Amino acid sequence: MSVEIEDRVRTAADLPWSREIYVDEDGGYLARVPELPGCFADGDTAEEAQASLNGVIEDWLTIAFERGERIPAPRRLADQYSGRFSVRIPRSLHASLSKSAETEGCSLNQLVTTVLAAGTRGGAVTPLGENAPEDLTDDAHEDLAAAAVGRDDPAIAALKGIATFARKQGQVNLASLLYAKAASVIAERQGSEAAARELGVAASYARRDRRNHMAEALLRESLRHDPTNLRSTSMLGQLLYFKGGYVEAVPYLERAAFVDNYAEMFLGWSMLLGGLESEDDRTRSQGLTHLDEALRKWAFGNGDSSDRASWLRQVRRLAALGEQYRELSVRLIAFASAQSSWGPMNAELLVESTDDTHETFNEGVEVG
Repeated sequence: MSVEIEDRVRTAADLPWSREIYVDEDGGYLARVPELPGCFADGDTAEEAQASLNGVIEDWLTIAFERGERIPAPRRLADQYSGRFSVRIPRSLHASLSKSAETEGCSLNQLVTTVLAAGTRGGAVTPLGENAPEDLTDDAHEDLAAAAVGRDDPAIAALKGIATFARKQGQVNLASLLYAKAASVIAERQGSEAAARELGVAASYARRDRRNHMAEALLRESLRHDPTNLRSTSMLGQLLYFKGGYVEAVPYLERAAFVDNYAEMFLGWSMLLGGLESEDDRTRSQGLTHLDEALRKWAFGNGDSSDRASWLRQVRRLAALGEQYRELSVRLIAFASAQSSWGPMNAELLVESTDDTHETFNEGVEVG
Protein backbone atom coordinates (compact mmCIF):
# COMPACT_ATOMS: atom_id res chain seq x y z
CA MET A 1 0.00 0.00 0.00
CA SER A 2 1.40 3.38 -0.99
CA VAL A 3 2.03 6.13 1.53
CA GLU A 4 -0.63 8.25 -0.15
CA ILE A 5 -3.31 5.58 0.22
CA GLU A 6 -2.19 4.88 3.77
CA ASP A 7 -2.68 8.55 4.66
CA ARG A 8 -6.07 8.63 2.98
CA VAL A 9 -7.18 5.51 4.84
CA ARG A 10 -6.05 6.93 8.16
CA THR A 11 -7.92 10.19 7.51
CA ALA A 12 -11.09 8.45 6.30
CA ALA A 13 -11.07 5.97 9.20
CA ASP A 14 -11.24 8.88 11.64
CA LEU A 15 -14.46 10.22 10.11
CA PRO A 16 -17.64 9.94 12.20
CA TRP A 17 -18.99 6.72 10.70
CA SER A 18 -22.29 5.43 12.03
CA ARG A 19 -21.97 2.26 14.06
CA GLU A 20 -24.71 -0.23 14.78
CA ILE A 21 -24.70 -3.13 17.23
CA TYR A 22 -26.71 -6.31 16.68
CA VAL A 23 -27.29 -8.77 19.50
CA ASP A 24 -26.48 -12.33 18.46
CA GLU A 25 -28.52 -15.21 19.91
CA ASP A 26 -25.35 -16.94 21.11
CA GLY A 27 -24.59 -14.03 23.42
CA GLY A 28 -22.16 -12.33 21.06
CA TYR A 29 -22.44 -9.07 19.18
CA LEU A 30 -22.28 -7.96 15.56
CA ALA A 31 -21.14 -4.45 14.68
CA ARG A 32 -21.37 -2.71 11.31
CA VAL A 33 -20.98 0.61 9.52
CA PRO A 34 -24.19 1.11 7.48
CA GLU A 35 -22.56 3.61 5.12
CA LEU A 36 -19.95 1.00 4.08
CA PRO A 37 -21.70 -2.08 2.59
CA GLY A 38 -20.26 -5.32 3.92
CA CYS A 39 -18.32 -3.63 6.71
CA PHE A 40 -19.08 -6.05 9.58
CA ALA A 41 -17.28 -7.39 12.65
CA ASP A 42 -18.25 -9.58 15.59
CA GLY A 43 -17.13 -10.18 19.16
CA ASP A 44 -18.07 -11.80 22.46
CA THR A 45 -18.87 -8.37 23.90
CA ALA A 46 -20.06 -5.08 22.47
CA GLU A 47 -16.60 -3.62 23.16
CA GLU A 48 -14.86 -6.45 21.29
CA ALA A 49 -17.17 -6.09 18.30
CA GLN A 50 -16.53 -2.34 18.21
CA ALA A 51 -12.78 -2.86 18.50
CA SER A 52 -12.80 -5.44 15.69
CA LEU A 53 -14.86 -3.08 13.56
CA ASN A 54 -12.08 -0.48 13.68
CA GLY A 55 -9.74 -2.83 11.83
CA VAL A 56 -12.44 -3.87 9.37
CA ILE A 57 -13.14 -0.21 8.55
CA GLU A 58 -9.49 0.34 7.66
CA ASP A 59 -9.42 -2.82 5.52
CA TRP A 60 -12.63 -1.78 3.75
CA LEU A 61 -11.29 1.70 3.03
CA THR A 62 -7.92 0.36 1.86
CA ILE A 63 -9.52 -1.92 -0.72
CA ALA A 64 -11.87 0.84 -1.89
CA PHE A 65 -9.04 3.37 -2.35
CA GLU A 66 -6.81 0.85 -4.14
CA ARG A 67 -9.65 0.07 -6.55
CA GLY A 68 -10.38 3.72 -7.07
CA GLU A 69 -13.93 3.36 -5.80
CA ARG A 70 -15.98 6.26 -4.49
CA ILE A 71 -16.13 6.46 -0.69
CA PRO A 72 -19.55 7.43 0.69
CA ALA A 73 -19.72 10.23 3.24
CA PRO A 74 -20.66 9.55 6.85
CA ARG A 75 -24.33 10.22 7.36
CA ARG A 76 -23.83 12.24 10.51
CA LEU A 77 -21.40 14.85 11.83
CA ALA A 78 -18.94 14.04 14.53
CA ASP A 79 -20.47 16.38 17.11
CA GLN A 80 -24.05 15.19 16.58
CA TYR A 81 -23.81 11.85 18.34
CA SER A 82 -20.85 11.30 20.64
CA GLY A 83 -22.04 7.89 21.82
CA ARG A 84 -22.50 9.25 25.33
CA PHE A 85 -25.47 10.75 27.09
CA SER A 86 -26.67 11.03 30.67
CA VAL A 87 -30.04 9.94 31.98
CA ARG A 88 -31.42 9.73 35.50
CA ILE A 89 -33.30 6.57 36.45
CA PRO A 90 -34.92 5.40 39.72
CA ARG A 91 -32.59 3.72 42.18
CA SER A 92 -34.70 0.56 42.06
CA LEU A 93 -34.26 0.34 38.28
CA HIS A 94 -30.53 0.97 38.62
CA ALA A 95 -30.31 -1.87 41.14
CA SER A 96 -32.34 -4.19 38.92
CA LEU A 97 -30.16 -3.47 35.88
CA SER A 98 -26.98 -3.98 37.88
CA LYS A 99 -28.23 -7.30 39.18
CA SER A 100 -29.17 -8.43 35.67
CA ALA A 101 -25.73 -7.43 34.38
CA GLU A 102 -24.08 -9.45 37.15
CA THR A 103 -26.26 -12.46 36.34
CA GLU A 104 -25.40 -12.22 32.63
CA GLY A 105 -21.71 -11.75 33.39
CA CYS A 106 -21.43 -8.45 31.55
CA SER A 107 -20.93 -4.80 32.40
CA LEU A 108 -23.83 -2.45 33.09
CA ASN A 109 -22.93 -0.48 29.94
CA GLN A 110 -23.09 -3.66 27.84
CA LEU A 111 -26.47 -4.61 29.28
CA VAL A 112 -27.98 -1.15 28.73
CA THR A 113 -26.61 -1.07 25.17
CA THR A 114 -28.22 -4.44 24.48
CA VAL A 115 -31.57 -3.44 25.97
CA LEU A 116 -31.63 -0.17 24.06
CA ALA A 117 -30.67 -1.92 20.82
CA ALA A 118 -33.42 -4.50 21.27
CA GLY A 119 -35.99 -1.80 22.01
CA THR A 120 -35.16 0.61 19.20
CA ARG A 121 -37.76 0.69 16.45
CA GLY A 122 -37.23 3.77 14.35
CA GLY A 123 -33.56 4.67 14.86
CA ALA A 124 -30.31 3.40 13.44
CA VAL A 125 -30.01 0.31 15.62
CA THR A 126 -32.17 -2.58 14.45
CA PRO A 127 -31.91 -5.80 16.49
CA LEU A 128 -31.88 -9.22 14.86
CA GLY A 129 -32.78 -11.12 18.03
CA GLU A 130 -36.05 -12.26 19.53
CA ASN A 131 -37.19 -8.69 20.28
CA ALA A 132 -37.07 -7.53 16.66
CA PRO A 133 -39.88 -5.07 15.95
CA GLU A 134 -42.81 -6.35 13.91
CA ASP A 135 -42.18 -4.07 10.94
CA LEU A 136 -38.73 -5.62 10.48
CA THR A 137 -39.73 -9.29 10.67
CA ASP A 138 -40.84 -9.86 7.06
CA ASP A 139 -37.39 -9.91 5.50
CA ALA A 140 -33.72 -9.49 6.31
CA HIS A 141 -32.07 -6.14 5.66
CA GLU A 142 -30.98 -5.78 2.04
CA ASP A 143 -27.42 -4.70 2.85
CA LEU A 144 -27.07 -7.57 5.31
CA ALA A 145 -28.30 -10.03 2.68
CA ALA A 146 -25.94 -8.50 0.11
CA ALA A 147 -22.99 -8.95 2.44
CA ALA A 148 -23.97 -12.60 2.93
CA VAL A 149 -23.46 -13.32 -0.77
CA GLY A 150 -19.67 -13.08 -0.48
CA ARG A 151 -17.04 -15.54 0.69
CA ASP A 152 -15.25 -13.32 3.20
CA ASP A 153 -15.37 -12.76 6.96
CA PRO A 154 -18.20 -10.18 6.80
CA ALA A 155 -20.28 -12.76 4.93
CA ILE A 156 -19.95 -15.14 7.88
CA ALA A 157 -21.34 -12.60 10.33
CA ALA A 158 -24.10 -11.64 7.90
CA LEU A 159 -25.15 -15.24 7.25
CA LYS A 160 -25.26 -16.06 10.94
CA GLY A 161 -27.22 -12.90 11.65
CA ILE A 162 -29.82 -13.71 8.99
CA ALA A 163 -29.96 -17.33 10.19
CA THR A 164 -30.70 -16.17 13.72
CA PHE A 165 -33.34 -13.84 12.34
CA ALA A 166 -34.95 -16.70 10.37
CA ARG A 167 -34.89 -19.07 13.32
CA LYS A 168 -36.67 -16.52 15.51
CA GLN A 169 -39.32 -16.35 12.80
CA GLY A 170 -39.84 -20.10 13.08
CA GLN A 171 -38.07 -20.77 9.77
CA VAL A 172 -35.83 -23.42 11.29
CA ASN A 173 -34.98 -25.29 8.08
CA LEU A 174 -34.03 -22.06 6.31
CA ALA A 175 -31.94 -21.01 9.32
CA SER A 176 -30.15 -24.35 9.27
CA LEU A 177 -29.29 -23.91 5.59
CA LEU A 178 -27.89 -20.45 6.29
CA TYR A 179 -25.81 -21.74 9.20
CA ALA A 180 -24.48 -24.45 6.88
CA LYS A 181 -23.64 -21.82 4.25
CA ALA A 182 -21.79 -19.83 6.93
CA ALA A 183 -19.89 -22.98 7.86
CA SER A 184 -18.78 -23.47 4.25
CA VAL A 185 -17.32 -19.96 4.25
CA ILE A 186 -15.74 -20.59 7.64
CA ALA A 187 -14.10 -23.72 6.22
CA GLU A 188 -12.40 -21.59 3.55
CA ARG A 189 -11.44 -18.75 5.88
CA GLN A 190 -10.73 -20.49 9.20
CA GLY A 191 -10.36 -24.18 8.45
CA SER A 192 -12.34 -27.42 8.68
CA GLU A 193 -12.26 -27.68 12.47
CA ALA A 194 -13.95 -24.30 12.88
CA ALA A 195 -16.54 -25.25 10.26
CA ALA A 196 -17.28 -28.51 12.09
CA ARG A 197 -17.86 -26.63 15.33
CA GLU A 198 -20.24 -24.21 13.61
CA LEU A 199 -22.23 -27.07 12.10
CA GLY A 200 -22.43 -28.76 15.49
CA VAL A 201 -23.93 -25.62 17.01
CA ALA A 202 -26.43 -25.40 14.14
CA ALA A 203 -27.37 -29.04 14.74
CA SER A 204 -28.05 -28.22 18.40
CA TYR A 205 -30.48 -25.50 17.32
CA ALA A 206 -32.22 -27.87 14.90
CA ARG A 207 -32.48 -30.57 17.57
CA ARG A 208 -33.98 -28.19 20.11
CA ASP A 209 -36.65 -27.33 17.54
CA ARG A 210 -37.24 -31.05 16.95
CA ARG A 211 -35.91 -30.98 13.40
CA ASN A 212 -33.99 -34.22 13.86
CA HIS A 213 -33.61 -35.00 10.15
CA MET A 214 -31.96 -31.61 9.66
CA ALA A 215 -29.87 -32.10 12.81
CA GLU A 216 -28.61 -35.43 11.48
CA ALA A 217 -27.64 -33.86 8.14
CA LEU A 218 -25.76 -31.04 9.88
CA LEU A 219 -23.93 -33.46 12.17
CA ARG A 220 -22.85 -35.68 9.28
CA GLU A 221 -21.56 -32.61 7.47
CA SER A 222 -19.76 -31.54 10.65
CA LEU A 223 -17.96 -34.88 10.80
CA ARG A 224 -17.16 -34.71 7.10
CA HIS A 225 -15.22 -31.54 7.85
CA ASP A 226 -13.64 -32.89 11.03
CA PRO A 227 -14.05 -36.60 11.88
CA THR A 228 -12.31 -35.99 15.22
CA ASN A 229 -15.01 -33.62 16.55
CA LEU A 230 -16.23 -35.62 19.55
CA ARG A 231 -19.13 -33.33 20.33
CA SER A 232 -20.71 -33.90 16.93
CA THR A 233 -19.77 -37.58 17.12
CA SER A 234 -21.61 -38.01 20.42
CA MET A 235 -24.63 -36.01 19.28
CA LEU A 236 -24.96 -38.03 16.06
CA GLY A 237 -24.63 -41.31 17.94
CA GLN A 238 -27.35 -40.30 20.39
CA LEU A 239 -29.61 -39.12 17.58
CA LEU A 240 -29.20 -42.45 15.76
CA TYR A 241 -29.96 -44.28 18.99
CA PHE A 242 -33.23 -42.42 19.46
CA LYS A 243 -34.15 -43.24 15.86
CA GLY A 244 -33.74 -46.90 16.71
CA GLY A 245 -30.55 -47.25 14.66
CA TYR A 246 -28.68 -49.07 17.42
CA VAL A 247 -26.09 -50.79 15.24
CA GLU A 248 -25.16 -47.59 13.39
CA ALA A 249 -25.07 -45.60 16.63
CA VAL A 250 -22.51 -47.85 18.34
CA PRO A 251 -19.29 -46.79 16.52
CA TYR A 252 -20.08 -43.10 17.02
CA LEU A 253 -20.85 -43.53 20.70
CA GLU A 254 -17.78 -45.73 21.24
CA ARG A 255 -15.53 -42.95 19.95
CA ALA A 256 -16.98 -40.40 22.39
CA ALA A 257 -17.69 -42.61 25.42
CA PHE A 258 -14.31 -42.02 27.05
CA VAL A 259 -14.97 -38.28 27.45
CA ASP A 260 -18.78 -38.10 27.48
CA ASN A 261 -20.70 -40.08 30.09
CA TYR A 262 -23.96 -39.58 28.21
CA ALA A 263 -22.32 -41.16 25.17
CA GLU A 264 -21.30 -44.15 27.28
CA MET A 265 -24.83 -44.48 28.66
CA PHE A 266 -26.39 -44.47 25.19
CA LEU A 267 -23.64 -46.79 23.99
CA GLY A 268 -24.84 -49.16 26.70
CA TRP A 269 -28.46 -48.81 25.63
CA SER A 270 -27.59 -49.25 21.94
CA MET A 271 -25.60 -52.42 22.57
CA LEU A 272 -28.15 -53.79 25.03
CA LEU A 273 -31.19 -53.19 22.83
CA GLY A 274 -29.33 -54.12 19.66
CA GLY A 275 -28.16 -57.34 21.31
CA LEU A 276 -31.69 -58.17 22.39
CA GLU A 277 -32.99 -57.59 18.83
CA SER A 278 -30.27 -59.74 17.25
CA GLU A 279 -30.18 -62.28 20.13
CA ASP A 280 -26.47 -61.56 20.54
CA ASP A 281 -25.72 -62.26 24.21
CA ARG A 282 -22.15 -60.94 24.01
CA THR A 283 -23.26 -57.54 22.69
CA ARG A 284 -26.12 -57.44 25.21
CA SER A 285 -23.70 -58.17 28.08
CA GLN A 286 -21.25 -55.48 26.92
CA GLY A 287 -24.13 -53.03 26.77
CA LEU A 288 -25.13 -53.78 30.36
CA THR A 289 -21.55 -53.18 31.49
CA HIS A 290 -21.41 -49.76 29.80
CA LEU A 291 -24.85 -48.83 31.10
CA ASP A 292 -24.01 -49.85 34.67
CA GLU A 293 -20.78 -47.85 34.66
CA ALA A 294 -22.35 -44.76 33.09
CA LEU A 295 -25.27 -44.68 35.54
CA ARG A 296 -22.92 -45.07 38.50
CA LYS A 297 -20.73 -42.19 37.25
CA TRP A 298 -23.84 -40.06 36.77
CA ALA A 299 -25.09 -40.68 40.30
CA PHE A 300 -21.78 -40.41 42.15
CA GLY A 301 -21.73 -37.24 44.25
CA ASN A 302 -24.65 -35.76 42.30
CA GLY A 303 -27.08 -33.52 44.19
CA ASP A 304 -29.09 -32.04 41.32
CA SER A 305 -32.77 -32.95 41.81
CA SER A 306 -33.54 -32.70 38.08
CA ASP A 307 -30.70 -35.15 37.40
CA ARG A 308 -32.21 -37.49 39.99
CA ALA A 309 -35.48 -37.67 38.06
CA SER A 310 -33.72 -38.25 34.72
CA TRP A 311 -31.44 -40.87 36.27
CA LEU A 312 -34.40 -42.72 37.77
CA ARG A 313 -36.10 -42.86 34.38
CA GLN A 314 -33.09 -44.68 32.97
CA VAL A 315 -33.00 -47.20 35.85
CA ARG A 316 -36.74 -47.82 35.63
CA ARG A 317 -36.47 -48.41 31.88
CA LEU A 318 -33.80 -51.00 32.60
CA ALA A 319 -35.99 -52.74 35.19
CA ALA A 320 -38.92 -52.69 32.77
CA LEU A 321 -36.97 -54.91 30.33
CA GLY A 322 -37.60 -57.95 32.52
CA GLU A 323 -36.91 -59.68 35.80
CA GLN A 324 -33.31 -60.53 34.85
CA TYR A 325 -32.51 -56.78 34.74
CA ARG A 326 -34.23 -55.89 37.98
CA GLU A 327 -31.33 -57.08 40.14
CA LEU A 328 -28.94 -54.64 38.44
CA SER A 329 -31.55 -51.89 38.79
CA VAL A 330 -31.84 -52.57 42.53
CA ARG A 331 -28.04 -52.42 42.91
CA LEU A 332 -27.98 -49.09 41.08
CA ILE A 333 -30.66 -47.69 43.39
CA ALA A 334 -28.62 -48.80 46.40
CA PHE A 335 -25.47 -47.24 44.96
CA ALA A 336 -27.20 -43.91 44.33
CA SER A 337 -28.69 -43.92 47.83
CA ALA A 338 -25.22 -44.30 49.34
CA GLN A 339 -23.03 -42.35 46.91
CA SER A 340 -25.17 -39.49 45.59
CA SER A 341 -26.54 -36.44 47.37
CA TRP A 342 -30.11 -37.21 46.27
CA GLY A 343 -31.16 -38.55 49.67
CA PRO A 344 -32.30 -42.07 50.65
CA MET A 345 -33.58 -44.22 47.78
CA ASN A 346 -34.96 -47.75 47.73
CA ALA A 347 -36.20 -50.38 45.31
CA GLU A 348 -39.80 -49.21 45.67
CA LEU A 349 -38.94 -46.39 43.29
CA LEU A 350 -38.72 -48.98 40.50
CA VAL A 351 -42.45 -49.72 40.54
CA GLU A 352 -43.44 -46.24 39.31
CA SER A 353 -44.69 -46.02 35.73
CA THR A 354 -42.18 -45.36 32.96
CA ASP A 355 -42.14 -44.30 29.36
CA ASP A 356 -41.04 -46.84 26.76
CA THR A 357 -37.45 -47.11 25.60
CA HIS A 358 -37.86 -44.71 22.69
CA GLU A 359 -37.94 -41.31 24.39
CA THR A 360 -37.57 -38.24 22.23
CA PHE A 361 -34.07 -37.04 21.46
CA ASN A 362 -34.69 -33.79 23.34
CA GLU A 363 -35.78 -35.27 26.67
CA GLY A 364 -33.54 -35.41 29.67
CA VAL A 365 -30.16 -35.07 27.99
CA GLU A 366 -28.39 -31.94 26.90
CA VAL A 367 -25.15 -32.42 24.99
CA GLY A 368 -22.61 -29.60 24.85
